[in-house]
This record gives sequence, structure tokens and C-alpha cells, in this order.
Amino acid sequence: MNLPLTDNFIIEVSEKQPISHRGILDQKAIRNFSKKLVADYDIRCETLSQSASTLSGGNQQKLVFSRELSREPTFILAMQPSRGLDVGATEFVHEKLIEQRLNDCAVLLISTELDEIFELSDRISILRGTDNGDRASGKSDPRADWVVDDGEKQCRNGMILF
Repeated sequence: MNLPLTDNFIIEVSEKQPISHRGILDQKAIRNFSKKLVADYDIRCETLSQSASTLSGGNQQKLVFSRELSREPTFILAMQPSRGLDVGATEFVHEKLIEQRLNDCAVLLISTELDEIFELSDRISILRGTDNGDRASGKSDPRADWVVDDGEKQCRNGMILF
């Protein structure tokens, strides 16, 4: 994260066109690519040359998120995707994950936020010991396995949701 934003954005695509041609980086293409990600993902920064470590935690997370989604993945492992984000950024991340899912990208969500799991998941798997239960959306209500205790949602019988 000590690299400039532009370097962070291209870290995974620095050898591909239009970012580079025959091994030579195209600075104009890098700036345009970076500007597009900053605009599309609402990353709040002063300049593209500033260090990514100077961004707020939420903007750092959006930087990584934008970089990875710009590669048009076919599979996303999203672990705690909204941890530490404000409400608006959380909504944005959720929308982008749903958008990816609708574009035939497989998304495996791992979260401790039950509301996030229920909102984003088409299918929920609950594991307990060596047994696992599979809940497909529409076939049963996955919330039936959860209870509210002292204002917090908890899993019955020590089950783990992933």
C-alpha cells in the first residue's frame, strides 16, 4: 500500500495491453485506467500519485475491490467484504457483488454479518461438526436456524455459517 495509486491499480495487469506494449508501460493508459476506477468506485483521493496508504481504510478497500473486479473474474472469494466500511460503502460493495453474480461470476461469500449473508446469498451452507445442512433460497428459510439472544443473532447448536 506504499505505492502510488496508479501502481496499485495496475499491479495485476501491468504486462497486458493497453497498460503495456512490448514490455513498455503506457503512462497515458495507466492514468486513464486509474481515473476510470477512481470514478467508477468513488475512491476519494487527492491525486493519482499519492500513496495508497494515505487513503482511509474504506477507500483502500475500494481500491483493492476495483482493481480485482476490473480483471473481470469468473470467481470471487469475498471474505468479510464490508468489514470496516460505512453504510454507503457497504451498499456499494453489495451492489457490485450482486452485479458480478448477475454477470455469471461465481461469488463465495464468507461473512460474520448475518444480514449481509441473507441479503447477498442465493444459497447458504451451514456446517456443524461433520454434518452439514444445505439451504437453497426459496426452499426453506435459512433464518429458521438462527435465534435472537440479547439483541444479537446467534446460531443454534453452535453451527457455523460460511
